[in-house]
Amino acid sequence: MKSNLIILMTLLGLPFFASTGFAEPTIKYNAQGMMTWTKFQTFENVLSTTPYTKTEVDLPVLELSIEYYLDPHSEIEIEVEFEHGGTGSTLEYDPFEEFGEFETEQEAGGEVVLSEFYYRKKLNGLRWLKIGKLPLPVSLGNFQESFFNYNSVYGSSGEQYMLPTDWHEIGVEYHQLFGSYGFKLLIVNGLNSEFFRKYNWIGGGYQKRFETINSDDLAGVMTLEYGDLLTGNGIALALYSGDTRGNRYKQNKLSESAHVQLVSLLASWTFGHVGLRAQSITGTLTNSDKVSLANSSLASSVNPGAFASLGHKAFLNSIELSYNTLQDDDQTLQAFVAFDQVDTMAEVEGAILKDDGYNRLISSFGMRWRWDEIMFLKLQQSKFSNALDGVPDTQSTTLAFGFDLAGLNL
Repeated sequence: MKSNLIILMTLLGLPFFASTGFAEPTIKYNAQGMMTWTKFQTFENVLSTTPYTKTEVDLPVLELSIEYYLDPHSEIEIEVEFEHGGTGSTLEYDPFEEFGEFETEQEAGGEVVLSEFYYRKKLNGLRWLKIGKLPLPVSLGNFQESFFNYNSVYGSSGEQYMLPTDWHEIGVEYHQLFGSYGFKLLIVNGLNSEFFRKYNWIGGGYQKRFETINSDDLAGVMTLEYGDLLTGNGIALALYSGDTRGNRYKQNKLSESAHVQLVSLLASWTFGHVGLRAQSITGTLTNSDKVSLANSSLASSVNPGAFASLGHKAFLNSIELSYNTLQDDDQTLQAFVAFDQVDTMAEVEGAILKDDGYNRLISSFGMRWRWDEIMFLKLQQSKFSNALDGVPDTQSTTLAFGFDLAGLNL
């Protein structure tokens, strides 16, 4: 299996270097993937208060990445994701169809996502420049991408209800180190507020439904980091700011600003056998009532219906504590507990009514067993509750089996 992955990733990159005239570069490979079995409780619809049980199996993601070191100071990194077995569709906007219509196009052969593609150049001193499709360092889920960076099945149980998952944007990043401190400044394309929804706030605004990306509105990201969150010993303060109105297809439906601001405090640290991961993210959407009204009148193919109402302010607080019960060179066995609270309607504007059903609390416990350099098994039991009266709690159990080849240093 490993040799097949290496051959595939090499073939992906050979055409580029065949035409550049560069000397043969140093190439590093990596791959990680996971399969899951989940038994969970859900509801028939938003009005139901009687949960029923379902069971699902999934291949959430298979990631293949290549790093091409052109010389000691520059590299190109490419990361390709195969999501949920490779099925999906895209949306298109046709401005000449009646009054402008959204159309769905089924992608034959499944969906493959180019999640990262950037050029990285080391400047004088401890400074770097990246250009391309980059991860946004605004949450632990985006900072810590390896399955070995966290013990739970996914990086955060709460991020999916507030932010885009696996959030990458096209732009430029400047990175500089000052001793143990790191500073990053990014200018990237912004979100599209046409796809903001009550159930995941700004998460749907990540522009991956269409074949091209609207970039009339840009966004800025700034982070100040102490230590290294990527390796599990660091803290960071992050700020995201950008308007989203200009990236709408139906701009005539909204004349006011739809500015998004996020402030994040992130931490990950290991104290002997004890591990800590925590984050606090607060967000603001200006004119959220106007955005809700504009979205409620979109075409039926993208109309949010009952999910048009948006919160003006949202927050996410999460913490994960773990204990390594079996620490040696060959394997680790970590037990953990985690708590996530996310409220995407913490404050509302205008005529929007606050909905306590979107003030969620997720409590989890479980374990992660790594029995060699690349293979792992994760087990997680979670309870989901919200602040709405009369809605019972639900449970889920997830078993995940996967690998991460980073430990092989290919």
